[in-house]
Amino acid sequence: MNRNPKVTIIIPAYNVEEYIYRGIESCINQTYDNLEIIIVDDGSTDKTALIIEQYAHKDSRIVFLKQKNAGVSSARNNALDHTTGNYVVFLDSDDWLELNAVDQLLSRVDGESFIICSRYIVDETNTDLKENDDVRTEFEVAKGATILESFLYKYFYFQSSCYKLFDVEIINKYSLRFSEDISHGEDGLFVFQYLQFINSLISVPIPLWNILERSKSASNSSFNVKKLTAIDAAENMLAYDLSQNVHIQIVRYLVTRAETMYLDACLSDANNNKEAIRSIKTKLVKYKEVLKYSQTTFREKIRFCVITYIPVFFVEKIMWFKRKLKNN
Repeated sequence: MNRNPKVTIIIPAYNVEEYIYRGIESCINQTYDNLEIIIVDDGSTDKTALIIEQYAHKDSRIVFLKQKNAGVSSARNNALDHTTGNYVVFLDSDDWLELNAVDQLLSRVDGESFIICSRYIVDETNTDLKENDDVRTEFEVAKGATILESFLYKYFYFQSSCYKLFDVEIINKYSLRFSEDISHGEDGLFVFQYLQFINSLISVPIPLWNILERSKSASNSSFNVKKLTAIDAAENMLAYDLSQNVHIQIVRYLVTRAETMYLDACLSDANNNKEAIRSIKTKLVKYKEVLKYSQTTFREKIRFCVITYIPVFFVEKIMWFKRKLKNN
């Protein structure tokens, strides 16, 4: 193993002039200094590009790339095409690293292990309020056939490419890239594909990322049809040769996301989202096998049947009644 490997930090950025400085500062001030910091401005219309350019002039480790707005997957792929590091981590532009993050991750590397850490959830109105949502205190290791099953546990943050240290050799050897036609769920799909080629997974219960909970962030935005691509991402995973347990877990994941999108579509504007709602219902019917799984609780089965087989009008009435009871 290289005793002083280069680590590339990839930051896709779009209209984040209020936040980008904090993420960049956390990178350039890392206790580990053999870094390459690739920041891709994805066609920002505010001062994001100017801020990045100013930092790039101050620190030669920063590689500043510009592109027309094409989405976060395109920006990450652009950065991967220019990466010269041995390892890579992904950082969202409104988040920031603990100053010893890279040191901590590298210290756990063992052969072709995939290193995963915990995170802090940070209050947008008061960044001094930080919560570690990982209750574990013990390190965990998974090998061979148990890797995928282990990774599907909640605390491994299946839906994000952040909080992880990737081996660039594996990424390049197997031509792994983010799917640019999937705008939601692309992170989970990329990580899932990467997991096919590793020997072991090491989970470190130490929070090294700071995740800013923003009400206007992409993950918290209201319903739009692009969110349906999260179902496509899960279906791409199901196309792999999977153990029965992994198959079941991914179907449950797919169904849960589809149900959430259905309710979001109803709450947002059921009349204008009729086609999306119809599409979601069709997908859910396709995966009605979830009703047969012993892992599916009775409550989950009832929820599935209500959303899948009851007309939208009645579901809206049920939702209205539940909200009224909650407010009283």
